[in-house]
Amino acid sequence: MNDPLAYTPTAKKARVEIIPLIDVVFFLLATFVLFTLSLQKLGVFDLPLPVSDRGVEKVDTTIYVETSGDGTYRLKQGRLSAYETLFAEELSARIASLTANGAKPRVMLIGAGNVSYGSMVKTLDELRRLGIEQLSIETAPNG
Repeated sequence: MNDPLAYTPTAKKARVEIIPLIDVVFFLLATFVLFTLSLQKLGVFDLPLPVSDRGVEKVDTTIYVETSGDGTYRLKQGRLSAYETLFAEELSARIASLTANGAKPRVMLIGAGNVSYGSMVKTLDELRRLGIEQLSIETAPNG
């Protein structure tokens, strides 16, 4: 019974260590990646870049119509020009003269602080009757 190969409960069992295996796998992966990257030849070619039109000043042809509650209108063409005051009878003729060359301008409709909803709708109807297709309404928050 003194057999040296006999199993005894106090004998150490063999263990499989996985950490060295992980190290070897990562080393092989890094070698594969570096080898694959060295196979590709990098080439450079000229690419035409777009040219900016920031230096070219565009003409603003937007017509700004401000409707007020007392039946008058303020009109200007272009953001930097000055407003001119018009009455309801003059508005149609003035916008028709601005669109006489066949251009389809953008119109920005602005309501003054005390303008009624009905007045804005009448102005919208008149602009649509004149053939304005690009129409926007400018709004401002209360307060």
